[in-house]
Amino acid sequence: MDQSVSFGPLTEHLLGVYNGCTESGQIYLTESALREAFNHISIYPSRSQVRDMLRCSSECSKRRPKNKMSFGEFCVFAQEFRDLYTKEERVLRLRQHKLWPTRQHRLKGSKSRLMGPFQVFLGGSCNPTEWREQIAIPLLKQHRITYYNPQINYWGKTQLDVEQVAKQMAELFLFYINNKTRSVASMIEIAFLAGGCKPLIPVIEGEFESGLVIDKDPVTDVELDDLKRGRIFMCDLVERKGIPIFDDIVRAIECAAKVLKHDKTVSTLSREDGAQPVRFGHIRVGDRLKACDGAFHECLHYNTDTLSVEDSLQALVSITNEDVPFNVRDTVHTQCKPIQYRLSFDNFCTLCVEYTRPVEKPVSLLRWVSVKLLLGLWWLLGWMRGSQVEEEEQELTIQCNVFLGGSCGQADWREKLAVPMLRKHGLTYFNPQLSEWNLKFIPLEAEAKMNCDCLLFVITGDSRAVASMIEVAHYIGEGRKAVLCVQEMKQGTVVHNEMMTQSAIDDYNRGRNYLADIANRCQVPVFDDIQEAIEKTIDIVKHSKH
Repeated sequence: MDQSVSFGPLTEHLLGVYNGCTESGQIYLTESALREAFNHISIYPSRSQVRDMLRCSSECSKRRPKNKMSFGEFCVFAQEFRDLYTKEERVLRLRQHKLWPTRQHRLKGSKSRLMGPFQVFLGGSCNPTEWREQIAIPLLKQHRITYYNPQINYWGKTQLDVEQVAKQMAELFLFYINNKTRSVASMIEIAFLAGGCKPLIPVIEGEFESGLVIDKDPVTDVELDDLKRGRIFMCDLVERKGIPIFDDIVRAIECAAKVLKHDKTVSTLSREDGAQPVRFGHIRVGDRLKACDGAFHECLHYNTDTLSVEDSLQALVSITNEDVPFNVRDTVHTQCKPIQYRLSFDNFCTLCVEYTRPVEKPVSLLRWVSVKLLLGLWWLLGWMRGSQVEEEEQELTIQCNVFLGGSCGQADWREKLAVPMLRKHGLTYFNPQLSEWNLKFIPLEAEAKMNCDCLLFVITGDSRAVASMIEVAHYIGEGRKAVLCVQEMKQGTVVHNEMMTQSAIDDYNRGRNYLADIANRCQVPVFDDIQEAIEKTIDIVKHSKH
């Protein structure tokens, strides 16, 4: 790696943070240290954003493997996050001006004659786990916090009603998932609760590893990939809501006590509290690094991988569309002496960050008063809905009538049924099914789901569909228009040429039962026939247009 150089006070400060977080003997920020480095400068990225940054860094630098970041790349992402945070905070201030009522849940449970009052619902991995009895319950008793334990020896559909009563009474939901069980139903519940902005503390302890055995049945690598993908989707959805995810049950319970006793909300838990905060987990980053990459390579001469100072300044002009002042040129020349007046891509990124900072223009008193008066007038007349905040959020571009979610892989219900029927009625759709899918499509799909008129999710009986069930549960929690087709797995089901064991079928059907129950309670139509589900979707979209 080339020598890291700072070009002014901003990048000098970032270099100190960067060096303080790099591991001994390392010159790159590793994936494990990346969040810590950003947290030091009050940036709190989600797991999904970390993955996106590392992937973008690898693509621009042509570096392998994809689990590390250079100093210049760190500077670019830090600047991009700062600017996006400023924009999102402006949108939040507008929404808090009583233009959009926000959904907030007070820590107050309902009452029931069927069971005594309690504070925490202990959801998550069940048999054969003992985390409730051995860890959670003793700690909750120490804090004098009451709880409900849903774990029983033999689970049946009738348990859904009992758990529903308990969930209505709970002040806080603590869900624990480990790497020894599939926890399909638990992931669906977590996604649903996060979608509804419920007070939720999720704990994920351990990653799925090859060679996993569940209920004496070896889990194949194909199934393991499905479970991993489902967990990634769940974490992304949860962190988009600003909910921190814990990896230690003890710290999670300590934070639960702070939420219940010290008038905190889950989303305001800090690193000092023992949480890993997330802010604005929905924003997408990477455009600025790609712009730097394009400008740098546009000015590269044949058979070289560095730029002269003059070429670097010319590349900087192509990004800012402004001439570089002479005093800045002289300063940059002096600063480039340690690197023999040749800038690598990493050095160029650092240069861009130092000299493309936005200049805050002073706001006159007259302009400030005018803005305040206009805001007040718009609020009184209700004109702001759909105007100012929509202007702040016009980056969303994918719009369609129906999002075709659900089982992919070998499933052909989209091509054979859904697409022909939607085209017949003149409706647009987004089809996420691809021959080769990877994690970089998550933000794109999230955009399509956000802007569609109705979500159609088909869970076929010959697919695990873990990620799809998690997704649609979350959107149901948000109150989105949706239609479900849920088919149960049957004995002898084969998925990707693998015979499903009875234990696995029971786990995936339990998830289907939870999903269908959630949908029914939220008045979302649920079918077991795909054509009926498509017809209902078409009916909903047509009625929404009138």
